[in-house]
Amino acid sequence: MRINEQIVIGFDLGIASVGWSLFQLNENQTVNHLLDAGVWLFNAPETDKEKKPTNQIRREARLTRRTISRRRQRLNEVRACLAFYHLLPHKHKFAQTEVQQNLLCSPWDLRVEGLDRVLSKEELGIALYHIAKHRGFKSTRKGGEKAEAKNDQKLLSSLASLSSTIANYRTFAEALVMDADLKQKKRNREGDYGRTPKRDWLVQEVIYLLERQRQLGNHVASKELEEDFIAKAFSQRGLQNSITLLGQCSFEPQEKRASKYAPSYELFRFLSKLNNLQLKDEKFKSRSLRPDEIAKAMNEFGKQQSFTYKKLRTILAIPDTVHFKGLVSNKKSKEDEEKQDIVTSKGKSAPGTCLFRKLLGEIYPYVSMEQLDQVTEIIAFHEDSQTIKEKIAQLKLDKDGERLIVRALDDNHFEDFKGVGHLSTKACRNLIPYLKQGFGYTEACENVGYDFLAPDNASWVNLKNKTQGLSPSLIRKVISEHLTDKKEHLVTSPVARKAVIEGIKQFVALINNHPALQGQLPGFIHVELARDLGQNVIERNKLSKIIKEGTERNRTLERNFLEDFPEQKATGSSLRLYALAQEQGWKCLYSGDSIQPEKLFDGISYQIDHILPWSRFGDDSFHNLTLCTAKANQAKKNRTPFEWMQEDPHQEYEFSQFAYRVETCSSCQRKKRGNICCWRLPK
Repeated sequence: MRINEQIVIGFDLGIASVGWSLFQLNENQTVNHLLDAGVWLFNAPETDKEKKPTNQIRREARLTRRTISRRRQRLNEVRACLAFYHLLPHKHKFAQTEVQQNLLCSPWDLRVEGLDRVLSKEELGIALYHIAKHRGFKSTRKGGEKAEAKNDQKLLSSLASLSSTIANYRTFAEALVMDADLKQKKRNREGDYGRTPKRDWLVQEVIYLLERQRQLGNHVASKELEEDFIAKAFSQRGLQNSITLLGQCSFEPQEKRASKYAPSYELFRFLSKLNNLQLKDEKFKSRSLRPDEIAKAMNEFGKQQSFTYKKLRTILAIPDTVHFKGLVSNKKSKEDEEKQDIVTSKGKSAPGTCLFRKLLGEIYPYVSMEQLDQVTEIIAFHEDSQTIKEKIAQLKLDKDGERLIVRALDDNHFEDFKGVGHLSTKACRNLIPYLKQGFGYTEACENVGYDFLAPDNASWVNLKNKTQGLSPSLIRKVISEHLTDKKEHLVTSPVARKAVIEGIKQFVALINNHPALQGQLPGFIHVELARDLGQNVIERNKLSKIIKEGTERNRTLERNFLEDFPEQKATGSSLRLYALAQEQGWKCLYSGDSIQPEKLFDGISYQIDHILPWSRFGDDSFHNLTLCTAKANQAKKNRTPFEWMQEDPHQEYEFSQFAYRVETCSSCQRKKRGNICCWRLPK
């Protein structure tokens, strides 16, 4: 297929729309004119009010159907088992109903009477089938019932109360038939879990019932019947392991991405933060941490879940006159700020490492980091407790260490092991030696031989190879299949996947039908994605809230402006001048001179300056703007404030005084203070 190098197609993908445009390029490969434009609207794959994904609704219905189907299949197998041992006349659907119509007592009574007298074949079959129909509660969580406690405390409290009651009886059925409080009703009502048995109680009841029948001389109640019935009546599928859903590491394509609680990933993240940390003295000079200081911090890493700036100051004996760059905010005291964790202010640096330290105790130094990473991967990405224990046993850990980890698993100590990092544990372990030496992330990658600028997912390369030389219609088919392939995991969000597929449809339609292309491919394709395209409903609501709050702030600013300057028009430029003046406390941060309101809009006395020069940094955001006197702006020229005040011997302003004014300006946001006091050029 031919390519028309003079045509450019642009796409703007949103949640429920695809905007497109065609441009013609001239000989200099610059835009000549707009050929055509349009928009394609489609229904977003979510409900209108709740914004609930339609795939979630389908999934819930599918899970309900699957649960019903599996229960029906299980009961079919139970009936077949009972029919095989001649406890039911046949294995078909109404076999137990036909038998029960001829009996004079209920299944509950049969379950109790069977403890003291011989039951007939039909009576024993009905008693066992009755148990199989309502087989009790069994937790499928890693930590068992202790893990359930935080999610369904009402159920567990009911189980505990019921357990103390049935302890006085031989079986669960006997308790419900004989106990004065329980026999009034034998099944739960809505919101009431007081009659829910544990599955283990019912298994023990089956074993005890058949054992009593054998003791009373009932030869039908064989050991083979007991084993077959328990296997079929109480079987349960294990939960699906999430390890199959993990993406590949961009540096080590054969490795899965690490759990966020893996010790190597936690240490890698911690060292990366330390190497980016800058210490700022009273003269506003900065420096990075030395390798020996990094080593001291590493020795204390993992002893506690959190590693705060305050703790780092204590370990390295950093004087109070030295600050952590970018940390101190006048909205909080210095002490409050330094209580933040180094890795993230909303989390902890080493929850996984700290947990392993406490669990293993003296054994911890003798267990390699690779082994702990493997244990973390097994626990974090496998759901069935028995599977986890079997896989941990295959690691050949120290016996005491394995025993302690398994005990912690049963005690639900690993309940928070959720979340995935962006690298594999192997890549982290390869990078850590260079991070220890003080290298930054990019330098460490270069030393190891990793290309940190490479695409994160090799699947795009596979996709390119698959579509090489195909027609547009076949390309659309291949891409659609690729996007929905569970093994590729390119676009996991159903909302984003829908938008991408609709964009592909528009691309194919333009290629096949637009007269400017006539079956040719364009020379360039530009795609813009909406910010909220890959976000779930919670994240989109947060974004909407931020936008709403910003709109309200702008309205408040405009009202205050009109009150202070009723003769001025509230234009964008005048509002920006007013906002900057208010933020700076009506002072020029460069010179310290007061800003006179009556001269604010004369266009001569004051000017807006790009703190980091626009020609060099390309930042035109509000965080990079300041209102200053015209004299200061002309003297600063195309330099950063530090370059101007430190390197120009003829200027009249002191950088230390200027930095103090900035740091004490409480209304200035942290990002703007960082730009103003930037003495090193950003990379």
